[in-house]
Amino acid sequence: MSLASIFQLHLQNKLYTHAYCARGSISNQDPVVEYAHLPESRDVFDLASLTKALVTTPLVFAAVIRRGLPIEGTVGDWLEGRVSGLDDRLNYLKISDLLAHKSGLPAWRNFWICNLGVKKSAELADPFFRSQHIFDVLNRTASAINKKQGDVYSDVGFILLGFVLEKIYDQDLDKLFEDFLRSELLLSDLDLGFIGNKFNSSRIVPTGFCSIRQRVLCGEVHDENCASLGGVAGHAGVFGTGAAIARFLRALAASQVGKTLLSANATARLLPVSEPPNASLQGWRQGADPSSSPFGAGAAIGHWGFTGVGFWLWPETQDYAMLLTNRVISGRNQPGIAQMRREVFSELARNS
Repeated sequence: MSLASIFQLHLQNKLYTHAYCARGSISNQDPVVEYAHLPESRDVFDLASLTKALVTTPLVFAAVIRRGLPIEGTVGDWLEGRVSGLDDRLNYLKISDLLAHKSGLPAWRNFWICNLGVKKSAELADPFFRSQHIFDVLNRTASAINKKQGDVYSDVGFILLGFVLEKIYDQDLDKLFEDFLRSELLLSDLDLGFIGNKFNSSRIVPTGFCSIRQRVLCGEVHDENCASLGGVAGHAGVFGTGAAIARFLRALAASQVGKTLLSANATARLLPVSEPPNASLQGWRQGADPSSSPFGAGAAIGHWGFTGVGFWLWPETQDYAMLLTNRVISGRNQPGIAQMRREVFSELARNS
């Protein structure tokens, strides 16, 4: 089935209103194959959990390289007394375990209740409020840490990583990422970042009606926890275009930070693919599940995002593939995205 047929089928089934896919190489500027359905020229997607892979993980590795902080060190080691009152059960967590979703933290905790839909946007974005709110919820979550549960994909762990990064640099995560793009990757004009005032609203892809905020979201982060933290967090909040993701991956792979990050994730893979397939690496994921494995045969590394987005990079060939959609426009629980992912990545794998 051609990409055009795949896109048309799922558009007719009302899975999405906007979608983009591409395959290329981080060695070349232009994609080998590209297909898009972007009405009204809206091309900026809410990238959801791609924030973990594109923002938080590179910033952690940058801190390891530029500040000499040990990736096997603990939260307490990294904070070096900058934060008083943080529960010791959090302070004892290892940075590498947080990246690999092996810290024992639960998958999710509610950060938005009594805030989102109650407080104004300016209040939610206030640096003091954000920091204190994250601190309070994380401390309440410490009692739920359970090391025996093994690999549990945790938004909470990446919220904690974002909090640690903000404290050691004394700067909000969105500013840290802008500085990283500019100084480390030499990308000063990239269509990738936390929403803020970065994008013209006419370019942003809508993600659907939010019953908490009582409006259709377009230019606001879909994730409720991230929205309650002013749209900036370690687990979600980044928006961007497909072309920007490709540029970012090329620049990252050429940098010292990126070479270290990609090597660590490539080394952490389990090959040949086991059953059940490995998932958590070092901030990235192994693309060994049925929806991603058609590209890279389980050897690619990258990430999925809840809004219907994902990218995979095959270290051995330097090829990448991505699919960006706003599948949440058709509801939070929409199984059709798994079929579309399999079909698109199968077709992209055939194009070289």
